[in-house]
Amino acid sequence: MKKMDKYQDKKCFIYARKATKEQTQTDEEAVADQMQQLQKLAKEKGISVTHTFIEVDSGCDKNRKQLQKMLELLKTSDTKIVLCTSIDRLSRDFSFIAKIDQLLKTNQVTLMTPDYTYGESAVSDFKWDVSAYFAKAFSNQLSERIKAGIRRKREREAVAKVTI
Repeated sequence: MKKMDKYQDKKCFIYARKATKEQTQTDEEAVADQMQQLQKLAKEKGISVTHTFIEVDSGCDKNRKQLQKMLELLKTSDTKIVLCTSIDRLSRDFSFIAKIDQLLKTNQVTLMTPDYTYGESAVSDFKWDVSAYFAKAFSNQLSERIKAGIRRKREREAVAKVTI
């Protein structure tokens, strides 16, 4: 006899986001990969998908329309599960992740990724915290690389002007 999952017959939202500047996949491929993983997860858990939110935008942008729409719906909807492939799909901004965390707790929303279910145990909560720090570190590192690239470009332009 198959063991019944505690999430079976519950409803979920799916959230998928693709960053704008990633070069490895097209927008469609990246979103399709996420959707495939998340639909598989929903099927395995016996959860029905009530709405899908998809965006192609920076994880540092807190005002993404689909994310904001989903967060607002979580406050009033009877859908209390969100599926995403990783925490950095929701945000790469550490303070905003903390706000999302509070919203999830306040509204008793469960966040599931293919790797863990947030709020299920101390270990899953620790994974959330670590993922939040990694999202922040990635964002900081990306910012440093961009600034260094801009600085090098200005230096090259200054050298070019001097040699002309």
